[in-house]
Amino acid sequence: MGIVSARIFLSAIAEKKDVALAELVELVEEASQTFHFNHEVLQSSVEHIQQGICVVDVNLSLLAWNQRYI
Repeated sequence: MGIVSARIFLSAIAEKKDVALAELVELVEEASQTFHFNHEVLQSSVEHIQQGICVVDVNLSLLAWNQRYI
């Protein structure tokens, strides 16, 4: 479970005490799909930039880069 999914999961539990497991699973799956889609969009955007570029997170971990960066 990623950070985004964990936040949604915990937020749902905090809001309701009687959350069905199926509902929580659906929330986590939706968050995961959104994360993967956004990552793919970011990677595609970076590949089409003419300059060498990379994207890092707040911890300076490399998230995405294009062939020109390499």
